[in-house]
Amino acid sequence: MITAGWRTATTRGPGVERCAERHARAVLDNLPSVKDIRARLTELEMAASVDYFALVRRDDVLFALKFQPPKQQPLLVVLKSADDSRSERVLIDPGELDSTGATTIDWYVPSLDGKRVAVSLSSAAPSRDGPRLRRDDP
Repeated sequence: MITAGWRTATTRGPGVERCAERHARAVLDNLPSVKDIRARLTELEMAASVDYFALVRRDDVLFALKFQPPKQQPLLVVLKSADDSRSERVLIDPGELDSTGATTIDWYVPSLDGKRVAVSLSSAAPSRDGPRLRRDDP
């Protein structure tokens, strides 16, 4: 970068960044409230935040994928409506199929009448991959 006739060298590099990080760490780690801040951040990160996504309505059935910490993978659930979480029923929980957490739902497609659903699961074990069909009998 050239400014007003003077050549300014940039002092960026891995050594400078490590030094700056050490300095910042020394300052921040010694703040009086650092323990409280870390505790609050940990609490926020671990708070359960349920999220529904990939919703599909078929007749009077609402299919959805549900992310529910601390579960590692989303579940496939059905509900009567988006406003009625008490009607929720789990169709497929990958955690019950594979306790290692390596199996996940790739996609799902409910039948037009909502009584069956095709689900593609993938896993760290290739022989377990592929679509599966499930009948939904309440």
